[in-house]
Amino acid sequence: MVAHLTQYFAQNGQLIFPNIGVLQLEKEEANWEATVLLAPNEKILFEPSSLKPSKSFYQYLSEELSISSDLAMVQYQEFLDHTFRAENAALKIGNFGTLSKQKDTYSWSTSFDSNLFYKNIDITAQALVEQTNQAPKEKWYWWAIFLALVAVASILYKSL
Repeated sequence: MVAHLTQYFAQNGQLIFPNIGVLQLEKEEANWEATVLLAPNEKILFEPSSLKPSKSFYQYLSEELSISSDLAMVQYQEFLDHTFRAENAALKIGNFGTLSKQKDTYSWSTSFDSNLFYKNIDITAQALVEQTNQAPKEKWYWWAIFLALVAVASILYKSL
């Protein structure tokens, strides 16, 4: 069941635990700040709530488990009840993090760090000038003159 929940979260960026809370992937777009392109930032937030999963979630779960939607709903609720039955229980969601229960309080500790995947890019005018100065100077015109002389010599040779 955990593998299916992890896959659903990776695909949809949201996972609802009934009467527990919502796990949500929050994204900030990349931005320019002066000469620095700030990397996009992604984080996983947990918000306690009493929401119920959508029908599409149960349809996904029923397809993955090859059972009916109603049975998927029952099995998901039983899985959560069994997992969080103990006073100090935890549910690891892939490499994203762990949802923990301490008494009646749920908390999320994330293992996901988008800074490992994205870095800021510093683009300065000096760096661009250095790159253009380092480019090798092309001598294409010497090749053009050489080929023109060969062509003229060939024409003169053929005409004589």
